[in-house]
Amino acid sequence: MRHKTVLLFVLLFLSSQFSATAQTKAPSLIGLAELNVVIEDLDDNAKEGGLTASQLQTDVELRLRQAGLRVNTTALEFLHVRVTALGPTAAREVAWKVDVELQQPVIIVRTKEATTGTTWDASSIALSSSPSFIPLNVRRKVNDFVDAFLNDWLSVNAKR
Repeated sequence: MRHKTVLLFVLLFLSSQFSATAQTKAPSLIGLAELNVVIEDLDDNAKEGGLTASQLQTDVELRLRQAGLRVNTTALEFLHVRVTALGPTAAREVAWKVDVELQQPVIIVRTKEATTGTTWDASSIALSSSPSFIPLNVRRKVNDFVDAFLNDWLSVNAKR
């Protein structure tokens, strides 16, 4: 328990330093017509707060489709969503982190090796006063990041 408390304070310190970061690489989104959505398995703390992977999957896919981006489970490109929660503390606070990344095939110029790499990402660390606030806060943050991704995508692709 003490180990978790120390880690929670580290996360809180980081969140005060970096409330949200987004690395925009809109040119890597040119011509992107479809992608898969991968929601990483949720940890027990996120599940105990009531968050479900199916909620996140539905939220993300709906936003992508509304913007004109096709969702295809066989696409090589995928939007990867990861949620990590830590807590609750004795005060019932929960620290959580959200990462949204576009993974797509890339070629390492130096070696000509094909691999998968992150070409767009956003992340945030926050604190909720209760585990019951996790689903609402996390879903809102994921939606904000998907909207930022779509804004970048739309900036280099005509809406379909």
